[in-house]
Amino acid sequence: MWYIVHMLSLLFFWKEFKMQERTFLVFKPDSAGLEKLILNELLLLGGISIINKQYIATSTALIVRHYTDGGQDIDHYGKKYISHHDDIELTSQNIKKYGDLVISNLCEYMAEKILLTTIFEGENVVNKIRSKVGSTEPVSAPENTIRGKYGKDSYLLADAQGRNILNLVHCSDSPKEAEREIYLWHYSEFGGVVPSPKELIKMFFHFD
Repeated sequence: MWYIVHMLSLLFFWKEFKMQERTFLVFKPDSAGLEKLILNELLLLGGISIINKQYIATSTALIVRHYTDGGQDIDHYGKKYISHHDDIELTSQNIKKYGDLVISNLCEYMAEKILLTTIFEGENVVNKIRSKVGSTEPVSAPENTIRGKYGKDSYLLADAQGRNILNLVHCSDSPKEAEREIYLWHYSEFGGVVPSPKELIKMFFHFD
């Protein structure tokens, strides 16, 4: 009898442990100064908690793998770019051309920076965070989302200035992707680079 009760207890706690889904969020450079506000709004969703918050010094290799190593090759970004541009023909040459452009712009924007990363935990946390963050383009995102409230950028403006869209944060789109990103940024050879105290002081106080 004791053995059965013990096994049932283990199964219960294992089930509870497995329910703790995680998601990964990166604050992009255009979110500078808004990090605390955004984190507070996300925590108001309830039922989620922050289990890790860390500044990481990024590299080009990290950003390339972040955006292309999760099963989405460069063609994916080329097709997505063209889908927002009626004047660009969907050809294999254009797909490669604009896919390369998107990744190049992302590296220029996010590599060699010190970015805040956060790991959230909780039931259905991936969908909760994604819903609150909002759609990719801030001007078309609902006003009650992070991007809709704090972002102002549009595809039109980004194109005019020759850059990728500025939308404040990246968040994982599935539990599986979250685990891949957490490993990549925190434990792989390409991530997990924590800036020194001297670098953090320079970042916060703008010392040369």
